[in-house]
Amino acid sequence: MPEAIIRPYEEKMVSSALLEIPRNTYQRSLNPERVKRISQSFDERIANEPKVSLRDGHYVVFDGQHVIAARVDHNSGEELPIRCKVYSDLTDKEEASLFANQTGFGVPPSIGMKLRARVFAGDPEACGFLKATEQVGLRIDYGQHKGRKRLACIAAALTEYRKLGPEKYQEAMKMILDGWDGDPDSLRAETVTGVCRFVDLYRGEYDPKRAVKRFRTVDPLKIYRDGKAMGDNLPGYKKYLYQVLMIYNGASKKAALPMKF
Repeated sequence: MPEAIIRPYEEKMVSSALLEIPRNTYQRSLNPERVKRISQSFDERIANEPKVSLRDGHYVVFDGQHVIAARVDHNSGEELPIRCKVYSDLTDKEEASLFANQTGFGVPPSIGMKLRARVFAGDPEACGFLKATEQVGLRIDYGQHKGRKRLACIAAALTEYRKLGPEKYQEAMKMILDGWDGDPDSLRAETVTGVCRFVDLYRGEYDPKRAVKRFRTVDPLKIYRDGKAMGDNLPGYKKYLYQVLMIYNGASKKAALPMKF
């Protein structure tokens, strides 16, 4: 993770009409329902000041867009001056990094929005994870919407990328893709975790071609359903790793791998 960026700021009144939201780069979409909730109970005495970057003569908001919209809504939809924390000399990459790492009292960005901002900021881990995922033929969905060949379980996949490293992570994700052709149910967190841990534990012992062939014979939901059905018989990820091992072994005695966990 990048180190925290420490910059002095100036509190100043800025017209809401001048405040820009960089949604095409790292900011999330505005949530109208959240804006209404904030507006209905708005109290200026306890409201947080939006954090703004004064860059190239523009006031760019990197934290507080919902509070800004709620203030305008609370003001009968009319623009108004808002007290902001204004930072100078930030680059757009630094703004994105601050957005991804904000720790205020508002709703924190989702894991998908954090990753998008970190990629925009040029964070090496985030960019490496994105590259490794796209190279095998999958697309990271920052909005975390399930779909064919769309990786929505970002937190689980990023955890495995960190644990396994790019090479083993790609090996596991390629097997999932080749085995189930990007079926959304094959890209659930439980399946991604189970297959990644299988690769980590049995690499050098298992046959990737056999794994793909065996995956094609079962519904991708089997790993999730059968794992859940195990209850507490195996802790955490091991119940999903067990399902992957059972699918790989099948009825073969010659190709079967031992249970090592």
